[in-house]
Amino acid sequence: MRRITVLDSAEKAKDFIATRLFTKTKAAHKSLAKLPATAKLSSPEGFAVQDFESSATIFRARLNGCFVSSLINGSRLEVDFTVQQGREKQAEVFRWLAKLTGQESAYWFYVRDSAGGEGSISWVKQARFETSGEPINSPFQAFETEPAVIGGGAYLGLLGASGNWLLLCSHYCEEEFEIAIHGSERVCRDLCRLLKCSGTGLDFDLSEAEESDSAL
Repeated sequence: MRRITVLDSAEKAKDFIATRLFTKTKAAHKSLAKLPATAKLSSPEGFAVQDFESSATIFRARLNGCFVSSLINGSRLEVDFTVQQGREKQAEVFRWLAKLTGQESAYWFYVRDSAGGEGSISWVKQARFETSGEPINSPFQAFETEPAVIGGGAYLGLLGASGNWLLLCSHYCEEEFEIAIHGSERVCRDLCRLLKCSGTGLDFDLSEAEESDSAL
């Protein structure tokens, strides 16, 4: 069955993010819809993922200060995943996600919270991928170049054009970094199985992951 794309522009993706991922009034939704995708949008109630069938954390680390400090001094992993030797972990996440979603087009977006909890969408832009599914010029550096203020969180999301799935990277107050998948139960569960995640709380069999790997 052909996938129906509902978000065919960065502006539509921005409106979807503002209305589906923020808790706001209808009047606020209408005002957000009039702004371009590059405009900064604020919500007095902050950023909260909702309206997805299922969610699963595939990576979570307790940080020791900023990313650089954590790189030097170490961090504590609470949820992690494994990849085959010689493969890059970040690339594997996108490779499997592309296969599970039929290489669906997607949009990057970046959100920052203030110390008071107010959320702001900094930007939304079309994502570009290699044939392998790995993103071209992935904007992970935004966590360092556009950090949230002390006491706030920063969120880098990859939203499928169907609006049915979201890969969200969250950085909380220099204390925690998390990657989570939101979408159908099948996509969330299969991504955890294929990445052989540990610590998600999901009950999966590694042999079943190997079967899914060969099938894809």
